[in-house]
Amino acid sequence: MSYLILPQESYKLMGMLFEVHNAMGPIYEEKHYVDAVEAIFKREGVNYIREKRIKLHFKNLKVPNFIPDFIVWDCIILDIKAKRYIQLSDIRQMSRYIKETGLPLGIIANFKRKKLEYKRIINPNRNKNKWS
Repeated sequence: MSYLILPQESYKLMGMLFEVHNAMGPIYEEKHYVDAVEAIFKREGVNYIREKRIKLHFKNLKVPNFIPDFIVWDCIILDIKAKRYIQLSDIRQMSRYIKETGLPLGIIANFKRKKLEYKRIINPNRNKNKWS
C-alpha cells in the first residue's frame, strides 16, 4: 500500500502552485514564478525560507553551497523551474538537497508547460519516526 508523505502540506502547496500557473500560464521566466509563489506564501502566511544556502558536507573539502528556491514549513524543499521539461539533472539536484538537509520531501515544479509539471522526490533516508 502506498501513502503520501506530508499529505496536508503537499496538497496545500500544490494548490498554491496551481494557482500561480493558472494565473500566469507558461510564458514567463523562472524568476517571475519564484516571485509569484513567494507572494502567495506571504498572502497565505506560509512559513518559508527563500534561497537558503545548504552546505555540502564532504570531509574537510571546500565545496559550493546548494541553494534551493524555497524550504517550506521546515519540511519540504521546493525548486521552481521554467524549462521545456523536468530533466534527470533536476531530479538529481533535488536528491542532493534532501540528502544534505535530511528533509523528507522535495518538489520540483516546472511552469513552462501548458499544464504544471511536477515531481515529488522522497528522501529514502528521512527520519521515519518524525516524517512517516
